[in-house]
Amino acid sequence: MEDVLGWVAVLIGGTLIYFFNWLIIDPILSIAIAVYILINAFVNLKSVFTIFLQGVPHELNLKEIEREIKQIEGIKEIHDMHLWSMDGNFNVLTLHAVVNEDSNPEKVKCIKKDARSLLKSKGVQHLTIEIETNAEECELQNC
Repeated sequence: MEDVLGWVAVLIGGTLIYFFNWLIIDPILSIAIAVYILINAFVNLKSVFTIFLQGVPHELNLKEIEREIKQIEGIKEIHDMHLWSMDGNFNVLTLHAVVNEDSNPEKVKCIKKDARSLLKSKGVQHLTIEIETNAEECELQNC
């Protein structure tokens, strides 16, 4: 877009200088293009820093996702939840889910399937769930 804008500015500036001898138009258009490029550069840098710093993607609401995951049948509690984007499009979520002590492997499989289905609809492409029971003590919560 900056290249097209530059060519349009050269065409307009050249025309105005040729017909009206407005020499001031050249630096005015140059400054305008530079400001446009700088504004776009800062906007792009902001999104790049969010990715580099593994920030929560702007289009996803972490609190809403947490609330909906807790509503999945069999999940009693979740903690250590992290959501970030690898490249601005590929979103990743990791979490620890606490389930009942009597949950069998088939029930755990259903919980994971339900969570993946929910998160896929929210725009999360990769999910890692660590299943825990109340009897277990999460090492991360004691740090």
